[in-house]
Amino acid sequence: GWDIDKIDKMLNKESGLLGLSDNLSNDMRTLIEASENGNEDARLAIEVFSYRLAKSLAGLSCGLPKIDGLIFTGGIGENSAYIREKTMTYLPHFGFKLDKDQNNTLQRGTEGRIDVRQGPQIWVIPTDEEGRIAKETEQVVQQAKKLDVVIG
Repeated sequence: GWDIDKIDKMLNKESGLLGLSDNLSNDMRTLIEASENGNEDARLAIEVFSYRLAKSLAGLSCGLPKIDGLIFTGGIGENSAYIREKTMTYLPHFGFKLDKDQNNTLQRGTEGRIDVRQGPQIWVIPTDEEGRIAKETEQVVQQAKKLDVVIG
């Protein structure tokens, strides 16, 4: 039998993209490169990731009266045209029409619209988590100074 530590390690360290890719990587960039070079395990991991992302988006849409658009953001969403395109192939029934050229030419860290200007909009919007955290921390410190509160 497996003890709790072994189960925890398997679920939290050896599953997901890493497990699907036969321990190749949990980094999407590595998986895409390997897939392009014919690695079937990497291809499977990418397909499952894209399908599950689309499935989650479809599920979340159930509570909405309609969908006006979709925003890709964060690491993979803002940096991988390949994953954006793969994901959109699973969502044709929502009326999204991806502009493949625009999707592929959008530079890393650049905001832009990647649809064909018909139907719901598709956007890529970069995030700046560290910058946002820094700004909010500064606001807390400034407020604490006003209230003469010691932080630390």
